[in-house]
Amino acid sequence: MKNTALNWFSIMLILAMLLPFSARAEQAKDFGKFRVHYSAIQTNFLSPKVSHDYGIGRSRNRIMLNIAVQEKTGPDQTTPVIASVNVTATNLTGQLKTISMRPIHDRDVVYYIGELGIAHGETLNFKVKITPANSREQIAFSFRQKFFTH
Repeated sequence: MKNTALNWFSIMLILAMLLPFSARAEQAKDFGKFRVHYSAIQTNFLSPKVSHDYGIGRSRNRIMLNIAVQEKTGPDQTTPVIASVNVTATNLTGQLKTISMRPIHDRDVVYYIGELGIAHGETLNFKVKITPANSREQIAFSFRQKFFTH
């Protein structure tokens, strides 16, 4: 996967452009010495090139979850962290969906992406569990997001 840093930049640029439409496009949370960035967007917002490069199907009925784990190494400085990332999503009717997360590695970036089909107006409660490599710490958090496919 060449040009991974450029593709990561493309994804983040797309998220920035979507911020007026979704205040929750990209978020970050601090957990002690770790910072986790996460987002869930419909894959039809990805460019055809990014979609092709990562093997992600573009569809308004599909979302991509993107998670990056970083260790805080100084004021306004972070280092990417390899981690085990497990995610489940539950809709409002209680249907549990497991999201298979796959790592994307680049020389200075590590992040995890997964895909999931959605229905119009579906609200998902995401539960994220992260175990950073070489650490006994476990990070767990949840977030909720509603998707509109029309």
